[in-house]
Amino acid sequence: MLLTDAIVSVAETLPERPAVVDARGTTSYGRLLRLVATYAGHLRSTREDGCVGALCDPSAEFVATYLAAMATGRTLVPINERLPDSQLVRLLRDCNCTAILCQDSWEGRASRLSSLCSLPEAPVVLDALEAAGPEPDESLGDGRLRDRVVCFYTASVTGSPCGALLTHGNLVSTVEEMLDLAPMGEEDVFATAMPVWHPYGALLGCLLPLAAGARVIICPAASSECVARALEVHKPTFLVAPNTVISRLATLPHVDSGGRLRFAMCSGDTVSAEVHACFEERYHARVIEGYGVTEAAALTTCNPFGGDRRVGTVGRPLPNQTVRIADDHMNLAPVGDVGEIIIRGPNVMAGYLNRPEDTLAVLNEGWLHTGDLAWEDSDQFLHFVGRKRDLIVVDGLNVYPGHVETVLEGLEGILDACVIGVRDADVGEAPKAVLVVDESSAPSDEWILAQCGEHLAEYELPKAIARVPRLPRTTAGHISRATVAYLYGRSL
Repeated sequence: MLLTDAIVSVAETLPERPAVVDARGTTSYGRLLRLVATYAGHLRSTREDGCVGALCDPSAEFVATYLAAMATGRTLVPINERLPDSQLVRLLRDCNCTAILCQDSWEGRASRLSSLCSLPEAPVVLDALEAAGPEPDESLGDGRLRDRVVCFYTASVTGSPCGALLTHGNLVSTVEEMLDLAPMGEEDVFATAMPVWHPYGALLGCLLPLAAGARVIICPAASSECVARALEVHKPTFLVAPNTVISRLATLPHVDSGGRLRFAMCSGDTVSAEVHACFEERYHARVIEGYGVTEAAALTTCNPFGGDRRVGTVGRPLPNQTVRIADDHMNLAPVGDVGEIIIRGPNVMAGYLNRPEDTLAVLNEGWLHTGDLAWEDSDQFLHFVGRKRDLIVVDGLNVYPGHVETVLEGLEGILDACVIGVRDADVGEAPKAVLVVDESSAPSDEWILAQCGEHLAEYELPKAIARVPRLPRTTAGHISRATVAYLYGRSL
C-alpha cells in the first residue's frame, strides 16, 4: 500500500468530496491531489541527499507536503513554528536542509531562517507553486516503502533533539493497523487538535482519515475553546487531541456536539477514571488512550475501540508490533513488574539522521529502547509508569512519578500534578509534588498527604508540596517535567 495511492483513488472517483477543512476553507480530494502533484514536481528538482523543511499553518497545504515527500522519496522536515529561531537554525543545519517550503504567511520567517542557515535556495512559496500548477505528466506512483520520507525532531528517547527518520513503510504500518482496528470509513469526520508538525497529529489526525476517504477538520489551535467550536460547527465523529484537551472538554459547559462524536483518541499521559466518566457521559463518546513514540511512528499500543478496555492503561500492543517489558539486560520482566518498554516491528524508524552513536544507543538487534517504564498485566494491557530518567530513588527504593501523579490527580480539588525528585540529605532524593489546585475547595497539604497515604508507600509520599497557577507544557501538550524541575526542584 502507498498512502498516496489511497488519496488518488478517492480523488479520481469523487474529486469534489471535502478532504481537509482548515482556517483557509475547504480543500476537496481533487484539489488535494493537485497540490500533492504540484509539490512533488518541485521536490523532484531538489537534491536527494538533503532535507526540505516545511513551515506552514495547520492546513491542507501542510498535509500535502507529507504526501509529496512520500511520492518522491524526498525527506521532509516538519517545522514547529513555535520554536525560536535559534533552535530552528540548529535543527535545519543538523538535517542538512537545502530549502524551505512555506505558505505566503510564513515567507518572512522562512526567508530569515534561510539566511541564518545560509541555505542554497530561497524559500519556496507553496501558494505560488499552486498558481503555476503541476506538470501535465506529473505522477505520484513512484514513492517507495523503503524511502526515508520524513524526519521528525524529538528528544523523547535520547534527551536531546535528534531527527528520527521514518520511512514510507513506517507510516504505512501505523495507518494500516489503525484502519483494521478502528471502525472508520468515508462517512467519518475527524477533528484534529494535535499539531500537524507532530507525528501523532500528522499520522493519526490527518493521513489515517484521508486513507479511509474521510474528512479532516484541522483545528487552528489545541485549545479546549477551539476544539469546542469544531465540535459544534462540524459535528465530527472522531476527535484526535492531547489528553489535556480531553480533560478540559469533559467539564466545559454548553458544548453541543450534535451527538455524532463516537471516539476521542488522545495522546500524552493517561486521563483519570473521573475524566473518562465525565467525557463519555457528556458526549456519549469513548475515550481511546494509547502509547507511542516518534521513533516508532507515533503509536505502539491502543485501547480497543469496542469490547473490553482498561481505563488508566495505554492499551494492548498493535498486532504488527512486538512489545516487551524488559529489565536492563533485555530479559522479559515478570507480569506486574516494572521494566523498560522495548519495541520491534515495521513501524520502528530507520535511525537518527547523522547520529550513528545515538542510533546504536537506542536500537539493539532491531529492538527500540524507548526509555519509558511500564508494567504489563495478565491480559497484556500496559500500565505506563514514566521515564527511566525521571525515576526518583529514595534511600535505594524506586519511586515512579507517574504513579504518584495518578494518585494525586484522583483526589478532589487537584486539577493538575507533576512529581519531581529533589536532593535530600537524609535519603538522597525525595519526591516533591507541584500542584494546580481548585481554589474553591483548597485542599490542605495535610489532607492531600493523608489521602495519598491510603494508596502509596511511605517512601512514595511527597515530602513537599508546591502550589502553582499552572504547569508548563510542551507544544505537544505534555507537562514539561524539565521546566518544572528547573523552576521548583532546587529545594524542598
